[in-house]
Amino acid sequence: MKSFSRAKAFAFTLTARVLMLLPLLGLAEGAFRIFNPDYDLRGRNERSFFCVFDSVLGWTPKTNFTGIHEKDGFAIPVHQNQFGLRASDSLLRENPEGKYRVIVLGDQSELDFIRNYIMMSLSGVYFLLSHLMAWHNN
Repeated sequence: MKSFSRAKAFAFTLTARVLMLLPLLGLAEGAFRIFNPDYDLRGRNERSFFCVFDSVLGWTPKTNFTGIHEKDGFAIPVHQNQFGLRASDSLLRENPEGKYRVIVLGDQSELDFIRNYIMMSLSGVYFLLSHLMAWHNN
């Protein structure tokens, strides 16, 4: 019987130490998040890595930021310019004569609409260019 009580005491001590360690680890992580809120623990969360929380707008893209987006085993370098767009820094250069720039802002639903609009026309690129030229000549 003496050996059974020793085993019971050992199991109780081990369980008590493990259960005491869990709240201490939770407190340590809470303190870490309070003192270092910008640290991304996961490294793959796109919203907190490439965006900043804004109380009015919600999540806004970081400006002048370069990072590596990792997902599903792929790593892609991403650069966001001074406007938070994933485009080159020379966005404000003057247009060459006779050239047009088209910028489309939106998410996947807008891009799908534009793609479908172009694809449904007989010759999508010609259709779009003819409308742009007509608009420019007016």
